Amino acid sequence: MSEQKTYPQGHWMSLGISIGMGFGIPFGLVLGQIMGKMSVGIALGPAFGVTIGTAVGSYLEAKNKDKIRPLTAEEKKSRRPRVILGVIFLIVGAALFMYLLLTS
Repeated sequence: MSEQKTYPQGHWMSLGISIGMGFGIPFGLVLGQIMGKMSVGIALGPAFGVTIGTAVGSYLEAKNKDKIRPLTAEEKKSRRPRVILGVIFLIVGAALFMYLLLTS
């Protein structure tokens, strides 16, 4: 008997967003270079990446819905510090973007 491998809830979405960011950031840098405003490219790249990644992640979640399991208590506990760190990076990035935009 072979058991089907299961994945925690959000696994496929995380994978999709990672793939999207991998394509979005370089795209944003090229776009910023073309526009002559690197700060705009740095801001738009991750935005495009997250948008594309969310679409890919949603598709993968729907495709693999029979392989998804709820998060365990340990998984929920370990994700909290990563979410806090992500929010901190988001705030710092937004502040840096506003600074660069206003000083350009």
